[in-house]
Amino acid sequence: MLALVRRGLTATVFLPLVMLSFVVRKDSSIWVFGAWNGMQYSDNPRYLFESLSDRESTIHPVWISKSHEVVEKVKSHGHLAYHWLSLKGIFYSLRASVAVVSHSADDVNPFASYRAKVFKITHGTPMKRMGRDNEAACPGYLPRGFYDYVRSISPQRKSPVIAFVSSELSKCRFESAYRGSSITVVNSGYPRWKGIVESQGILWQVIERETGIRRDGRFSRIIMYAPTRRANRSFQLKLGPDFVDFVRMANEQDYFVVLRPHPSLLIDMDAEAGPELSKLGFLEVTCQQINDINSTLQDVDVLLTDYSSVIYDFCILGRPSFLYAPDLEEYLASDTGLYAAYGETEPALKVDSLAAVLNPEVLEEAVARAERFQRLHGGGDGMEACSTIVKRIKERI
Repeated sequence: MLALVRRGLTATVFLPLVMLSFVVRKDSSIWVFGAWNGMQYSDNPRYLFESLSDRESTIHPVWISKSHEVVEKVKSHGHLAYHWLSLKGIFYSLRASVAVVSHSADDVNPFASYRAKVFKITHGTPMKRMGRDNEAACPGYLPRGFYDYVRSISPQRKSPVIAFVSSELSKCRFESAYRGSSITVVNSGYPRWKGIVESQGILWQVIERETGIRRDGRFSRIIMYAPTRRANRSFQLKLGPDFVDFVRMANEQDYFVVLRPHPSLLIDMDAEAGPELSKLGFLEVTCQQINDINSTLQDVDVLLTDYSSVIYDFCILGRPSFLYAPDLEEYLASDTGLYAAYGETEPALKVDSLAAVLNPEVLEEAVARAERFQRLHGGGDGMEACSTIVKRIKERI
């Protein structure tokens, strides 16, 4: 309820920009881009934006952000970027005919870009139920149809024309989530695959900067543990002696362990675990340290998560990934629910303990599972995905 009220009040304040968007003439060559509520330079919009900035002459791509730091970062790469409330940011937002986002229209300037057509390159293949499939998403005191309609026309949650996804499995789930709407779901592949395949050494650089440890004979491989958020924002993932033992065993097998939780997930670290982990080959990294997780995956040898869709992207590397969810029963009873039985359709192998991911036979089984999923659903060519997305957008403007 509070979120709805907040969005309504914000839209009222910026109503003049919405009205102005009906007056200013659109330019089909101007496309604005944004990601993660305008706070990050990452995800699929980033890689499509860079592709267009480097190669496409008929499109004028502009990155719009709510963060001055992000704006400066994008500019330092030689690209065009403006703060969403700067004069030029508002000008380009008003003139743009296309807004490319990762989550919603709120990734850019949703008010000045109200009349731009929104194209969403989805954040990942959903394991958790979403949209129409998530009954908890609609407040109980509002009819579902009315709630969905209000969301679809509100500036911050304006419905996209097309939602681009990465596989036929993902397409089926998004079509179910968007049923009853006018949103077209297209299996295009993901631009961020380019970053996954080409980026190298970024995670090792962070490890060396933060710990002084280099990739050498002692640690030559990385296990990344990437737990994701829950619908219950107060949920805390507990890490105690068992996790310390896992890190110690991983270190003995030349693995450095990186904990990279979702930015909205709270970690409850045992009082004794923290000091013990500081003596081991272990690092917890934040979203500020690793803004774009996709750019680090090339350095990851084994991926471990609970409910994160990052496993679907990671499988294009043909490496082992695992699902480990100690709170599974509680999650199924109280959270949004899953599209399929846990571990049934994912490219990752379900395990019941952290130590299992260090078993050579289990690792081989996980690799085979990832390769099997990739053969069924394809994926891996980020530039081909960019071409498909640009073509489909041009057809709709």
